[in-house]
Amino acid sequence: MRSRIGAGQSAVSLIRSRLRQSGDFGADWTARDRATWWVLIAWLLLRVVYLVNGLVLLATGWSVFAHRWMQLGLMIAITAETAVLVPVTLRRRSYSSAAVIWADVTVVCVGLVLNGHALGPGVVDSGLNWFFAVSLGSAVGAAVGLPPPQAVVAVPAIGLAHCLPVARSWTGSGAAGGVQALAYALIGWLLVRQLQRIAAETDVARADAVRLAAELERERTRHLVHDPAAVLSLLARNDLTADVAEVARRQSAVLAGELRRFLAAEPEPAVPLARALLRLGDEFADLPLTVTVDEVERDLPERVSRAVVAAARTALVNVRSYAHAREVVLHASVDDTGWEVSVSDDGVGFDPVSRAFGYGLREIVTAGIRHVGGKATVESEPGAGTFVLLRSAGQIAGGDA
Repeated sequence: MRSRIGAGQSAVSLIRSRLRQSGDFGADWTARDRATWWVLIAWLLLRVVYLVNGLVLLATGWSVFAHRWMQLGLMIAITAETAVLVPVTLRRRSYSSAAVIWADVTVVCVGLVLNGHALGPGVVDSGLNWFFAVSLGSAVGAAVGLPPPQAVVAVPAIGLAHCLPVARSWTGSGAAGGVQALAYALIGWLLVRQLQRIAAETDVARADAVRLAAELERERTRHLVHDPAAVLSLLARNDLTADVAEVARRQSAVLAGELRRFLAAEPEPAVPLARALLRLGDEFADLPLTVTVDEVERDLPERVSRAVVAAARTALVNVRSYAHAREVVLHASVDDTGWEVSVSDDGVGFDPVSRAFGYGLREIVTAGIRHVGGKATVESEPGAGTFVLLRSAGQIAGGDA
């Protein structure tokens, strides 16, 4: 028993060393590739275990074998084949080529015939028939590693080889062995295909997650540069008064700070909603803007507060760029029943039916507020100004007190 355990540990050490030599999977390996790889490792480990078991049985039944030296030669041959198969397959980090698998099938088929004669009629059906387990592993390997048209030839060939040693004196044991080889191959094929299907679905889910993350990052970038682009456009004008240019420069400094933090992957400092909205009054000091913030009984969650401030800033950017307003009002209120922020102006307005929203109103205002559980509405008429309302969908669930 101790020698059997020691041989098994040596076999595991061999597999482990080959795994280390094979290196990392690599970024191009899909989940399906990894699943197939570990199925392959299990197959090779089983082969090694079967051989260790065969060595023990060979030593145990040496005196009862009909042809002892043929049995020993068969063990040496299958061990040598495995010694070549394991490192070659691990180095390729995939199932071996069809030629290698066919070579294994051929060796096993010939070995089954020779093994039956070497064991003798009284032993072939006993527990000393170590080659039986080896053949089952090869049948599974052929079913999994070969293309289906070749597998339907290779696996039955192994099943037929089980019958040949007893063909002259039919006992049924060969047929039973052949049926077991077919059954193991079919079960192994079904299990591996199911595992590969699940792995393929994982690959699809991972690809979707990567695509979604890339889309979200693009949207975040577009979101971040929308307002700075508007300020740059303002600064590029030649008809700015000194006061407006100074306000635009101050606002560009604020937005540049946000861009620097984004590029450095630094977190945005937490600012209470009331203070952030009052700061917008300074950023848009060139507008006839009145900021009114009712008594805030509690603050909003940080992500909600950021979305609200971004939407309010975008609405004010649009007022500056298009409205030509004489009066602009930013109003906010927050209590336990919800929150509400509005931006209204008496400018030129527009027709929301005939004129589609731009990126700012569509993504930063409408979609941005919806993503944090709120609702944004934009009402406007030509010549009657614009009213942007941001509000919560219900009672506030929790906040940063």
